[in-house]
Amino acid sequence: MSLTKTVCQRAAIGVPIGIAIGYSITIGVSLSLGTDTYYAVNHALIQSMGGQLSAVIFQYLMCALVGAVFSGGSAIWEAEHWGLARQTIVHFALVTLTMMPVAWFSGWVGHTLTGFLIYLGVFAGIYLIHWVVLSMYWRNKVSKINQHLG
Repeated sequence: MSLTKTVCQRAAIGVPIGIAIGYSITIGVSLSLGTDTYYAVNHALIQSMGGQLSAVIFQYLMCALVGAVFSGGSAIWEAEHWGLARQTIVHFALVTLTMMPVAWFSGWVGHTLTGFLIYLGVFAGIYLIHWVVLSMYWRNKVSKINQHLG
């Protein structure tokens, strides 16, 4: 299968996953506020979009985009002719250059330099933890396969 086809298939699968994660987050945030009210989007997004329905549609599309990019971008890890450092840098750049503008325009990050930098730091920290855990998992899996072969 071609790389383009793989990316497109994964991106298509990622759209509903991104939407589901986005809505799960809004439910979690609404529950954490303890007001028995569902907050689909934040007030700043409603104001900037000119109404709640427009804001919900925008956020829905942004969650779909994030899901598509994260899922489609996973094909980077299969570029065997690239080293791990190059794969990591390209993947991190792709997801960061998607996530940060989406977070900014969706109002998920405070519209200040401090808010932006905090969000970027949290995002990078979560990315690093995820990367380390997956690296350890695959290193362990390869080691077990090598033990069985040797």
